[in-house]
Amino acid sequence: MMTQTRWTWPLVLLVSALAAGISTFVLPGTWLCLVLSLWFLLVCPGMMVVRYLHLKEPVAEWMLAIGLSVAIDALVASLALYAGAWYPPGILGILMALCIFGAIAQFAQAQQAPLPSIGQAGRKASSPELLFLLLALVVMLSGLGIWSYNMRSLNRTQAPVPKAAPKAAALDAIIVMDNVGSIARYDPQGDRYKAAQLFASMLPFGSEVGMVRITSTQTPVRVLPLQALRANSDRARVVNTLAANALLPVDAAPVAYFTPALEMAGDMLGAKPASDHKLIVIFTDALAFSGDQQACASASDAYHLWFCTVEGLAQQKIAVSLVGFAPAGDTATLQPVQQFFAAYGGFTAPVSDGPNLSAQLTTTYRALLGAA
Repeated sequence: MMTQTRWTWPLVLLVSALAAGISTFVLPGTWLCLVLSLWFLLVCPGMMVVRYLHLKEPVAEWMLAIGLSVAIDALVASLALYAGAWYPPGILGILMALCIFGAIAQFAQAQQAPLPSIGQAGRKASSPELLFLLLALVVMLSGLGIWSYNMRSLNRTQAPVPKAAPKAAALDAIIVMDNVGSIARYDPQGDRYKAAQLFASMLPFGSEVGMVRITSTQTPVRVLPLQALRANSDRARVVNTLAANALLPVDAAPVAYFTPALEMAGDMLGAKPASDHKLIVIFTDALAFSGDQQACASASDAYHLWFCTVEGLAQQKIAVSLVGFAPAGDTATLQPVQQFFAAYGGFTAPVSDGPNLSAQLTTTYRALLGAA
């Protein structure tokens, strides 16, 4: 009768392992698969170990079996994860192999003489049993290591190695900031300064950045001479300077002069080596109207005569891009500027005030810096 009792759990472990494997690979996603897998994972790995302890106390056996099962499941899964070979069917296969191996050993042990009666507390595990537990652990870890190595090798040979994202090249950049007239209506919160901060924060190290302010006169203001970005402290200083400019009051005069500001920015960049990548980014409203009077055949109307200055900068290999603030959903106001910039390959980005400003501009800046 004792031998018959000792055969019960080995048979349950063997059948449970086989049932969990068949349901997982043949009937994935079904309720039957879920129930059998949970039973196997929560009970069987731990019970396989507990049966060698001969506790003879069912409550203690069940509590210890569930705890050990969770620990063994977590150990195998963690080793697979840290080995870089995360493959759930393979993890289940290792646990199944462990339980089947342990169940077969228990079947073999059941052929031995009945256990001596030594009280309700059971008996201590014998040396052969401890040796088997150690051997089972070694086999499990060795199998996991071999499988993980094979999985990693397979992934390396089959999966293409992703190419590293191209690193943006350092460049010399001038921010030309509109602070006149209608800008207060299109950018009431002063988010254009936040947009300029974001641009400066995304410039790669080795770049230089400066800032010129558009005014209501023919005399622009050089707010920031070109500053080299060699370390995080340099970047933080530039960003703080751009933030301070948000406190400047908007010039209420109705006329802004773009051409003088662009010419000043061009002179600042012209002093840099010809081999440098050079860029001007204009932050203005979607109208981008100016009071400039120079004739310009490329201008769409009398308010955009500064387009010829942009063409002249392009001939000096100085790229010009524009960030135009407009009410949310307004896509028509910036169209004349967009059409002109598209004709010679420049970037334009319509944006609006609000918490999603960074999301609106991050992609544009990445494309802009990648193309510079």
